[in-house]
Amino acid sequence: MITNDALQRDMIPRQTRDGFPVVMGPGILPGPADTYIAYGRGWANTSNTPFREYKHWVHEGGISTPLIVHWPQQIKSHGELRRQPGHLIDIMATCVDAADAEYPQRRNEIDIQPIEGVSLLPACSDNAELAREAIYWEHEGNRAIRAGKWKLVAKENRPWELYDMNADRAEARDLAAERPELVAKLDAQWTRWAERANVLPLGSWRGKPKADGKSTKLNRQQTRFELPADADLPRDRAPMIENRPFAVEVTLDRPLADGVLIAQGGSAEGFSLYARDGKLIFATRRGGKLQQIESNEPIDADVRAIQVRLDAKGYVTLAANKQSVAHGKVGLLSAMPLDGLQVGRDETGAVGEYEAPNASKSKIVKVLLELL
Repeated sequence: MITNDALQRDMIPRQTRDGFPVVMGPGILPGPADTYIAYGRGWANTSNTPFREYKHWVHEGGISTPLIVHWPQQIKSHGELRRQPGHLIDIMATCVDAADAEYPQRRNEIDIQPIEGVSLLPACSDNAELAREAIYWEHEGNRAIRAGKWKLVAKENRPWELYDMNADRAEARDLAAERPELVAKLDAQWTRWAERANVLPLGSWRGKPKADGKSTKLNRQQTRFELPADADLPRDRAPMIENRPFAVEVTLDRPLADGVLIAQGGSAEGFSLYARDGKLIFATRRGGKLQQIESNEPIDADVRAIQVRLDAKGYVTLAANKQSVAHGKVGLLSAMPLDGLQVGRDETGAVGEYEAPNASKSKIVKVLLELL
């Protein structure tokens, strides 16, 4: 049971603040606090027309949001538009400016990351040009830099694209091939910022950009993974389980105990094999929806090998010492998870019904995962 004041880390909360379960899926109408829906990629794109993409990407459709400023005691202009681009990081700088405060360099003997944004008050009050080097983005492997009228932008593991924001804010004409020297300049500028702002490497599951602005590719060739008890694979080295059947065998040195044996992914997409109250559970997330297959009885103390097999039709079989203990249909994973793979824990977004990392109390010897 989740307490009402608990911090829920899942992308989709499992319950409302007053304790009612959140429902989702086909036939659920949006509105009350206990409902959750998403209207799909098609409508997400349509909602942002004429801009490209939607939340998650850093093309204009994913980052463009109007800001309404109201402070009549200090800002005399009203009902006017300011077309200069700003960023979420400017809110802190604006608050510091408005309070006539000084942003600290240290707190409790620890150095604080320097402020990155600029105050928006000059633009709000006098429509003054904001003095900044550039605006930078990195979100879930997608990256961009806006310097003046130029925007360099790339999706995860894809080459840079270059757009003139004054002439083509809809990002319809990629000028990267025509202006390679500008791409190289902005790429180097983005990389310097990423190093300064502790953006690199791009998270545990992302490929690190190289000097040419491209990222490491996902591991699409390897089909057999022999994993030690403390394995931690970033996304670009993890099994490519999107729409793939697979089999896992976990070898133990003592009886099965509670906790995660192996997990890949998080609360949006992924799988987890874990134990709770002595029972074996296989959980999947597909588009945020959780499905679980659980053994009827606790696993015997003499079991030293746990197996799970997800076949091409989406049926999963759980076994202990190769004897089936549960069977059911969960479906194949519909996308490559954003999070990487861990053995013995689930460190980021939780796949199953537990709080991350839910470290295993079992003594894991090794894990074998094979793509079928």
